[in-house]
Amino acid sequence: MLPVDGRTVFITGCDSGFGHQLACRLDKLGLTVFAGCLIEGGDGAQKLRSLCSRSLKIVPIDVTSDDSVRLAQKIVEDSLPDKSKGLWAVVNNAGIWRWGEIEWAKVDIFKEVAEVNVYGMVRVTKAFLPLIRQAKGRIVNVGSMSGMFTVPAGATYCMSKICHRIF
Repeated sequence: MLPVDGRTVFITGCDSGFGHQLACRLDKLGLTVFAGCLIEGGDGAQKLRSLCSRSLKIVPIDVTSDDSVRLAQKIVEDSLPDKSKGLWAVVNNAGIWRWGEIEWAKVDIFKEVAEVNVYGMVRVTKAFLPLIRQAKGRIVNVGSMSGMFTVPAGATYCMSKICHRIF
């Protein structure tokens, strides 16, 4: 394991699921965690506040919005415990699933899923890259086995996850 002293990480999609669990785990290991939540006052954010230490900070973010991502980046940058160290990691975890066979699903559903699962990841990475470079840190893009094969009624999601293999 790498030493975690003074390390900071920003994770998107912490309202539930893997992002929520990862935020709790990294907080328990002693990292400073910036937990990106779509709904700042939602159940997921409230649960993180109750389960985690005071060093975990909830950061509101909608990865489909340039303004929201810029604001989240500014919040993280301004809240870094040691600004000279930058940000050790960004975990692009935010994602959505919408059912849809390619024949029946409207193109707008494909666009909605891609906006979160693909372009959201790009948006966040571009915004946080200066802080990552400063720390000689890392970017972790959470993918899915669905990028390698499709499941019934999963065309909208699976198409968005194949893009993770090329980053």
